Amino acid sequence: MYRFDWESQAFNGLLKSCHALEIPFVWNTFSKHGVENFTGDSPGQQELSKKIHNAWIAFAQNGDPNINDLPNWPKYDLQNRTTLIFNSNCEVVHDPDREERIKWEVCQER
Repeated sequence: MYRFDWESQAFNGLLKSCHALEIPFVWNTFSKHGVENFTGDSPGQQELSKKIHNAWIAFAQNGDPNINDLPNWPKYDLQNRTTLIFNSNCEVVHDPDREERIKWEVCQER
């Protein structure tokens, strides 16, 4: 499980960390026409892209996304809900946004 929290600087930061923003990072396609309109051009985005791109390649090659440039990324399970947060500083978090998740679960039970 991962969550992409890096915020785009495009449109004066209005997009924040919107849906599908990680795709140019996964495929390292910043040089494609129009991508900068979506991602902006921020220091560090190429370095983050390298980490994400390499993790996806490792996962495709051997089923394990762990690479040297990222913290150890355990498999997801419902007990720990371990999630790798991709941002300027990547970190592993157990059950991020736990309180919000629990509220949604209670709403679904009703």
